[in-house]
Amino acid sequence: MKNLYPKFRWSSLAKTAGTYLAACVTVAVIGLAASNLLNRAHAEPRRENRKEELEEIKALLHNAQVAELYELQAAFHAAASHGGDIDAMMALWAEDSSITVGGVVYSGKDGVRDFFANHSGAFKHDWVSLAPSFKTQFDIHGETADIFFECHYADPSATPYVIRSDISAAGTAKKVHGRWLFWNIVAGAAPL
Repeated sequence: MKNLYPKFRWSSLAKTAGTYLAACVTVAVIGLAASNLLNRAHAEPRRENRKEELEEIKALLHNAQVAELYELQAAFHAAASHGGDIDAMMALWAEDSSITVGGVVYSGKDGVRDFFANHSGAFKHDWVSLAPSFKTQFDIHGETADIFFECHYADPSATPYVIRSDISAAGTAKKVHGRWLFWNIVAGAAPL
């Protein structure tokens, strides 16, 4: 029994020291955060003009919308790669959407599904969809956006890989229940 008491005592002491250390770190972090806030308050001049603040907020919101559109485009390329994931692709399209390819219009979600499942080369081969981001364009108009991006489908089974198809997508995306979805897209050629 004598041997157990010192071990218990050291364990208790270590636990107390750990708690004390955690409390000190917490107080230090709070102090640094408060100090940083005070320094920022003194360093930044107070804005007298609400219009300037509103413009900054509008710019931040616009940037957030652009980021969401880039996520939509990235999800498209992921869904179109490696033989395609039709359910993931269809989650990106509005109910009343359409895609026009080679002059043929595929209307509604069923039409868009038919195009990808039965006519798109990306869904028939193990290709990878590559997108040159510097060519991507978004022009936002409230709840709709004009969009343009390219898909260059590479065949990774060939060494070195070979580009099998070059497609552009131009058209409109729209917000549906707070989420950007493809609405009306026209596919065309996109030479490198």
